[in-house]
Amino acid sequence: MQGVLLIFLLFSHPVINEVMANPRGHESSSGDKNEFVEIYNPDSTPVDLTRFMISDGDEIDSIVPFADSSILDLYPGVFINQNNIPPRCYGIIIDREYLDSSDVSQPYNFPDGSVIFTTGDNDIGNGLSNNDPLYLISFRWDTVDAYGTPSDPTDSVPVNPPDGVSVERINPFETDREDNWGLSVNSTGSTPGTQNSLTRWCDLGIINLSHTNGGVGEPIRLSIKVKNFGINPVDSFRIGVISNCFDTTLSVEHSLEWRDTATVDFTTPEITEQFLTLKVFVDLNGDENPFNDTTLVLIPINLPPLVINEVMYKDTVEWVEIYNNTETGINLRGFKLKDSSTRSSGLFPDVYLNSHGYLVITGDSSLLRGRFPDVGNYIQVENFPILNNNYDDVILFDAGGDVIDSLRYSSSWGGEEGVSLERISPMVATNLRENWGSSRATSGGTPGEPNSLSQFKVQSKILQLSSKIFTPDRGNFVIKINVKPSDKVILYIFDLRGRLVRKLIDGESGVYIVSWDGKNRWGVKVQKGLYILYCATESRKEKAVIMVK
Repeated sequence: MQGVLLIFLLFSHPVINEVMANPRGHESSSGDKNEFVEIYNPDSTPVDLTRFMISDGDEIDSIVPFADSSILDLYPGVFINQNNIPPRCYGIIIDREYLDSSDVSQPYNFPDGSVIFTTGDNDIGNGLSNNDPLYLISFRWDTVDAYGTPSDPTDSVPVNPPDGVSVERINPFETDREDNWGLSVNSTGSTPGTQNSLTRWCDLGIINLSHTNGGVGEPIRLSIKVKNFGINPVDSFRIGVISNCFDTTLSVEHSLEWRDTATVDFTTPEITEQFLTLKVFVDLNGDENPFNDTTLVLIPINLPPLVINEVMYKDTVEWVEIYNNTETGINLRGFKLKDSSTRSSGLFPDVYLNSHGYLVITGDSSLLRGRFPDVGNYIQVENFPILNNNYDDVILFDAGGDVIDSLRYSSSWGGEEGVSLERISPMVATNLRENWGSSRATSGGTPGEPNSLSQFKVQSKILQLSSKIFTPDRGNFVIKINVKPSDKVILYIFDLRGRLVRKLIDGESGVYIVSWDGKNRWGVKVQKGLYILYCATESRKEKAVIMVK
């Protein structure tokens, strides 16, 4: 607690903590009388605002106690007729006409203990506009605090808020600067008299999880980066790692001030599965924001060079499609397929599969062409396995008899009469249920072509979106990323003013399918409007615009 005490000692003056310059309602009525400025006392003793003033740069107003006792009918626990703000408490400067009726009357819930002030005339400054800075002036005519970084006219503060949304100071113990202000994310649009929605006294979150890709039977090195978003310093915390292979908890001793970061390295046990699903979380006593505590990642382990990409197991003609996952061509002479029975197909002929190419294997090429006249690269083999409709295995062997890839599918994964079972991503583990689904192609399948569920092509766009319009209440927004397994990727969401909303991927590799729940980096649902997705690797970058409804 010594760090906190030091902060309080450094700030012995009141600060402008929240500004409502654009209230809901018509500008000539509610838009004027419902403006407010919140003053916070960060000191351990009361602060006296006698003869203090506030200015918007156009007019200087005296700050005076609110004297109309009828406000107590609405807010019986507030203080009026006094100049003092108690320690760690809030004063709220409101318009003298706040109690008058209008199209939006008395919209705020001033909590008990708030001290209500007004100004010497009928408005705050010359009436607050969205681009007005504010100055808090002492009785000595010293500017003790400001909102809007008046010394830097090139930044984005004052913020231009939408109707009914205030601008909040993030850390009341930090100076007036651009990165210390933001729009309120409270559901009511503001927080007069209470802790700001952007303020966290205790908040430690994970901002990045990177890893090395190992092979089967090898450990993986994790690098977990955490950040202290809270005002209080952190001395120790815990990191938990839960996976399909192991669980563990790490105790970490590390001092972090506000906005400091730390990286925790961890080496997993030897991994024997084809993929590793990780849930990594940070645990800090008193943490106020659970939304940034946990991150999920799926790490493919030693992806095979050839993968089973599509299976038609219930149609007039059955077939299996394989995909070349590498940057080089592969000769498939002597390869074969097998199902769960003891029967194997005949050996593949001398056929060359190009990099990122597709090959369809069937037992009857004439039926295949009749069913799919535009089918691309295909071969016919003897003794093609008879695939079961409910569940079965599809196993691909190389010429030496080693298993290259294998799929154990179930009809519950997708596929039906005349509709194939398609893989979503060739870069995600084969036997992951979430990586398969029914083909959406009008013909019922996409033999020899990119799957309808993925459309992965090396030369295609990086970003592939489930839709251009996103309604958060109807589920997550799915983003597919078309990159190589070794590419490190960033995927950020910005608003139209270029402000960061959320980091979905921050320099990680091995991530190809991401979902967004429509929440910002503080775990609060974003407002309706247009947002920019920005994705980049070391060699490629791309932007896309989506609408949140």
